Amino acid sequence: MSGISLLLSNAIDYEITHQLTLFTLFRKSCLAKHLFGINDMPDVEWEPDKQLFDLALINSFGRIYLELKMWSPLGDKQLDRQSNHLIEISAKGYHLLLGSSWFERKPEDITNISKGKSAKIGYNQLLQALTDLLTTPDLDPDVKELALAYRKALQEQLSKFTSATKEENPKLFYYNLYRIIQENLTINCSIYTVNNSGGEKYILNFAPSYSIAIDNIIIYTVNWLMESSV
Repeated sequence: MSGISLLLSNAIDYEITHQLTLFTLFRKSCLAKHLFGINDMPDVEWEPDKQLFDLALINSFGRIYLELKMWSPLGDKQLDRQSNHLIEISAKGYHLLLGSSWFERKPEDITNISKGKSAKIGYNQLLQALTDLLTTPDLDPDVKELALAYRKALQEQLSKFTSATKEENPKLFYYNLYRIIQENLTINCSIYTVNNSGGEKYILNFAPSYSIAIDNIIIYTVNWLMESSV
């Protein structure tokens, strides 16, 4: 294992790790082409516009803003502020959601709230962009080493999330269970963590008043789901 692989495999759960790695790959490679469809290699700005976003890519196409989330939720207020800014300056944005944030926001949530100015990026899109980057002829060896190590660390992280057990990590276990329910039922619902006097609980909310929760909380939606399937 190389030093960069060791670093990324141990620090992949930290948002700053993704921010630094993407900052470097955007500056030193054509990753933006594969992730955003940008042909020019952009300049990259760290925490632009008074830290409203994490990164900005700047070139002849204008500006593209990128927000990263790992474990902290992307709240409505933050998304509203960022969306209003993108609308005001006629810029495009992307929200790269990893960790628990990946489960909590659906693509259409971000598209609708931002009025089409931003879009969700998750593991699949980022991993595919890295794979495409690695097929680039004459790719700089240092860039290749970093991209390979980052892709491997992302793949391992995603595998950990989708194979989590209740005993090892209840939150990820329930989040992944709800993701499967959400995708297979193709229903309008969102995954949340709620805090109460008994500790954290993990729920799957349906508009307007239904929710599924596990362990010592009544399952409100069973009858509704059964009725909906008839």
